[in-house]
Amino acid sequence: MYNEELLQDDLAANCGRSYQQCTMSVMDTIADPDIDFDEKKRFVIERVFDRGDLPDITQLRRYYGDDVIIEILTTAKYLFDETVRFCAGFYDIPIEKFRCYILKQLNPTPSLY
Repeated sequence: MYNEELLQDDLAANCGRSYQQCTMSVMDTIADPDIDFDEKKRFVIERVFDRGDLPDITQLRRYYGDDVIIEILTTAKYLFDETVRFCAGFYDIPIEKFRCYILKQLNPTPSLY
């Protein structure tokens, strides 16, 4: 899947931080600082794409690969609207393929007026 030593060398050369340090700025509100990035990959990917910046997303793509990320993002129950549009454009996927987009269309929020 990925070479851990190569990944760590590449991260140190590009941003001077490890992958965990890059994503922990996004994950600072979670209770467990020692999260297992392989076991909780769905949570990590959704959280980084919703709240992270472009360097965090780049590191995420290097760590998991695009196939895993696309599978998780298209089956996510909830993503911000901006995240869905970004992912649809970035990965060239029709917006109708995202589960969260379909669920949002089926359950519209009530109007405030």
